[in-house]
Amino acid sequence: SCLLSPSRAHRMSPAWTTRTDEVRYALHAKGLDIVVPLRLRWYNDVAPPSSLITPSSGGARGDALVVLVGNSRALWPAFCAAHDTDPVIGDATHPVDLYVARA
Repeated sequence: SCLLSPSRAHRMSPAWTTRTDEVRYALHAKGLDIVVPLRLRWYNDVAPPSSLITPSSGGARGDALVVLVGNSRALWPAFCAAHDTDPVIGDATHPVDLYVARA
């Protein structure tokens, strides 16, 4: 089933909306402009075994918030600026991975 199906979208809590908006705001200028809240269980239901996320020892377990972060072509201007001005990123073996990890 689709992670973002309409039947699941209506079950997002107001706290998730707030947290997701905070993440979206923090990452937008870095070109990471796709931010989607998910329940951990929804992610693990469709993820391959090598990509499963283990719930933390406390808290909501399968109902924990997972934030999926991605990008459109909005990443490239921000990444290129960082690549050209930050030698750590510019000289990295995997500069995009480093840029995103530091975002």
